[in-house]
Amino acid sequence: PDQMRWEGGAPDPSLFLGDHHFELEAVSPNRTRFRQNEDFTGTLIADLWPAQGERIEDNFRRMNEGLRRACESG
Repeated sequence: PDQMRWEGGAPDPSLFLGDHHFELEAVSPNRTRFRQNEDFTGTLIADLWPAQGERIEDNFRRMNEGLRRACESG
C-alpha cells in the first residue's frame, strides 16, 4: 500500500483529534518520496500547540531522519 493513516486523540474528538498519515510515492525505480502529515483539530489545540507544538514537530523530524537512515543503509 502507498498510504497508512490513523486517528487518535481525546475521548471526545471535538476537544482534540490527530489525523496522522504517511504516504509513499515512487519517484524512480530506486527512489521513493515519503510524506508525513498530522492534522490536529479540536478546541484544545489553541492551548496545546503553543506548549507542545515545537516538541511534536521535533519528534516527527527525528523519526523521519531515523527512517531515512534505516532505509538508506538497506
